[in-house]
Amino acid sequence: MTRTKAFLHRICTTSHNTLPFLLFFLALNKCNLNITGYNQHYFKGINIFFQKSTRNIYKPDEFRSDLRQMSSLGINTVFLISFHYCSDQFSDTIKATAETLEDSVLESIIISSQQQGFNVILKPHIDLENGKPRYQIKPANLQIWIDCYRDILYRYVKLSNKYNLSHLVIGTEIDNIADSPLFLRLIQEIRNNYQGALIYSSSFDHFLKTDIWQHVDIIGINAYYNLCNNNNCTESELTESWNYWLTHINNFASGKGKPVFITECGFYSREGCAINPGDWSRGGSISQREQAKSYEALLCQAEAFTNIKGIFFWHWELNNPWNDSSNDYTPEGKEAEQIIRKYWHDR
Repeated sequence: MTRTKAFLHRICTTSHNTLPFLLFFLALNKCNLNITGYNQHYFKGINIFFQKSTRNIYKPDEFRSDLRQMSSLGINTVFLISFHYCSDQFSDTIKATAETLEDSVLESIIISSQQQGFNVILKPHIDLENGKPRYQIKPANLQIWIDCYRDILYRYVKLSNKYNLSHLVIGTEIDNIADSPLFLRLIQEIRNNYQGALIYSSSFDHFLKTDIWQHVDIIGINAYYNLCNNNNCTESELTESWNYWLTHINNFASGKGKPVFITECGFYSREGCAINPGDWSRGGSISQREQAKSYEALLCQAEAFTNIKGIFFWHWELNNPWNDSSNDYTPEGKEAEQIIRKYWHDR
């Protein structure tokens, strides 16, 4: 059975998949669906991370200019990210470094974003100084690690309460920790001190395995799915692949009775960007077109999947040193920026 025939069989044998099947059928040749526009309650989002001296440095005037540009694309929500660090995946402690924002700076960023009309959500990231991915975090002494993480989360809770932020991400890709009783008790502590909605942001290959979803309000998935296996994918290949994953995510959320956010999704602007898009080590020649095609294959159909309530692209580059010569994830100044405007602003 070919991949397409197998896919059609999966869709047709599940009655509640009828709408995604119709969308897929219409999109086989080109992503040109009659999506009238994302409704005003849809979370049209972007991730923005900050460092103090290396990259994405907060400069108030430049940041306000970036916010205006994002707003012109229809983006209405920002994930704000400041990093804390573990030495390695087995470390018991989490620490601030010279790159971690002070709370006073983060407050200024929140205020600027709200003044520009954005919904603001804080999204903690724990990075590893040895360069390993955070989903490998597995501390030798979990209690010590949780105590450190509690201090960080309570700082975010304090800021979220002070500025009436409607949502809070309580973890990002800490998949080895997400189901531990210590972490689940910490979530309950946070819930007792924060009235907004809680999100957990899972790795794309972990969300089916975890039981954390009964403890949070919104399912979060970092959707770095492999969409094809060649450097220059066709529009129909990309649309088919996105349709499969959107259907899968939508049905999973339906089974859990909870909404889902795609908390991260992004592509390098280079050839082969749809091959394992979360792998930042891949090379490839600069190609704005490949990045834009991957964006459009998602945005032309995602609005029709009713359990998916938001998409947050990775990521917006501040003080962009590359501009249109960048092969990084940022859509700024590239064809992908116009795709975002097409679906999130102009319709």
